[in-house]
Amino acid sequence: KMKILNFSEAKQVALDIVKHIEPIDRRDFFLVHSEKVGKVAKMIAQKMGIDDNIFEIAGWVHDIGYSKDLENHADYAIPILQELGYEVNETLKDCILNHGNGKNPQTTEGKIFQLADKFSIFDSDVIEVILKHGTFPLKADDVNFLKMMSDKALKLLENYTK
Repeated sequence: KMKILNFSEAKQVALDIVKHIEPIDRRDFFLVHSEKVGKVAKMIAQKMGIDDNIFEIAGWVHDIGYSKDLENHADYAIPILQELGYEVNETLKDCILNHGNGKNPQTTEGKIFQLADKFSIFDSDVIEVILKHGTFPLKADDVNFLKMMSDKALKLLENYTK
């Protein structure tokens, strides 16, 4: 019988997997980002009066697929969870599979989570990790990454409010 994933198990799964991610700056970003995405999604859900239980769980596990593949990381997260014996319900699946740019979440939770994934880039702890491991002034690649993430966040927000 498959286990139901709860918050503390989701966090532990992420912590166990992240130990193996190299380089260390990616590991630090992963940990801060995972926690922040869940918190941002939870804040949005509370504002909208939506059940927010799924978001911190999704936050911790949505990027665990980075341990297998950078480009298609979302596709690997669910098989990893299933291999560990966890049931992945449709809402969690939607959050994980569709958090990326150009994806199309089907559930309200998936849409909130996608937005939170982009918005989390504005968090001071996320920025601190980027600055800790990067150069300052930031290299053009770093600036372009932040610009892309913020443009995508604003575009998603515009679409969400229509």
